Amino acid sequence: MRHDLDAVLEQIWAMLARGVKRRHDPFRTAVLGTVRGTACRQRTVILRHVDRPSRLLTCHGDARSDKVTEINTVPRTAWLFYHPRRRTQVRITGDSTVHTDDEIAHREWASTTSRNRREYVCEPPGTARQRPAPARPKAVLACRLTPAETECARRNFAAIRTRVESIDWLKLGLTGHLRARFTWDADGHVRSTWLAP
Repeated sequence: MRHDLDAVLEQIWAMLARGVKRRHDPFRTAVLGTVRGTACRQRTVILRHVDRPSRLLTCHGDARSDKVTEINTVPRTAWLFYHPRRRTQVRITGDSTVHTDDEIAHREWASTTSRNRREYVCEPPGTARQRPAPARPKAVLACRLTPAETECARRNFAAIRTRVESIDWLKLGLTGHLRARFTWDADGHVRSTWLAP
């Protein structure tokens, strides 16, 4: 890889795009951080869509989950990606929006598989239990969703979109680490700079 900032930014967007397309790519799973009061909350999510021209990252979640409540309260979010073979870390920050009943939500729901839809036919995330058990009812695990279960699942589904405002890139190396930051202004112009690792 050439060590110029334009090439680094191209590589970042390419890695994110591969994360969407390749099921076992390390960039498919990311840590999404939200704010709750004075605390940072983190969880692993699946990167579902990348729109480079609009600088949007999308994941899915349960509309009843803490992360949805947190984003609706404080939209500031952070994503963390790490690729162990490439020894590359990417941190992304921006404001997120939650979509449950609009064109974005409908389009994202249409892109989900019946297997993924089963995740939303269950108790709300974080429900207390007497003993460990899968969240999905056994009947849902064993067969296809009925129309009623599909409708129930749809009501619990949310698409979460983050507009990228900054990217912090870190490349670990035996001869030294490299780090760069990319930030976008309100007009969509990017400012790129090398940083001390």
